[in-house]
Amino acid sequence: MNNNKGTALLVTVLLVGAIGAIAFGVF
Repeated sequence: MNNNKGTALLVTVLLVGAIGAIAFGVF
């Protein structure tokens, strides 16, 4: 079972979500 791609996708989504939340909080 290769779950690296799924984990990378999850981390990317979390990072984008965090950056988006910070951006909306600042602006």
